[in-house]
Amino acid sequence: MYEEADLHSEVERLLPAKRVAFAAACAEWLYPCYGKYQAETGRGDGTAIRSALGGAWLAAAGGEVGHAELQRLASQAKAMVPSDNGHWRSLLPLAQNAAAAAVYATRVAHSPEPQEVVWTARQVIEAGDYLTQMGAPVQTYVKSADLTGPGHIASRAVAGLLETAKTSTLNALRSKAESEGRAFYALASGR
Repeated sequence: MYEEADLHSEVERLLPAKRVAFAAACAEWLYPCYGKYQAETGRGDGTAIRSALGGAWLAAAGGEVGHAELQRLASQAKAMVPSDNGHWRSLLPLAQNAAAAAVYATRVAHSPEPQEVVWTARQVIEAGDYLTQMGAPVQTYVKSADLTGPGHIASRAVAGLLETAKTSTLNALRSKAESEGRAFYALASGR
């Protein structure tokens, strides 16, 4: 079960580079959902989101990414957080989570503050919660922790990505985020 205070404590114990890597992995996990939304609606710009993620991954690898460049990437990604503006789609909240996670991950790449990292992970949890609620009967609120569905998958993903960030290589972390993100995307596509 996801407990933000516990996650914050865990993140505080990570080295700054590991914080950046974990935040990038959370955003990467959600990235396919943004692409699905963009394909369905013709709205958004996956390239801007991918560029923000690229900046976060580069920073996690110890690459030189300047503060101004990270700010530019975060700003471009922030502009791609969709709003409904009369164009509601069921994947809109997932696209919002994916774009917001990219923004947070890029901000973490500049300044690996624990709370920014937690906010990145929260986007994964919120995406799982949203899919859980979408599958619930009308007028029923379901606690994600009580299920083995999307909310449970998202909570396990955050825990798994955090553990991988602590113990594995950056390539292993990125690979895990990409493959699990595709699986979550497949789940989202089925709804």
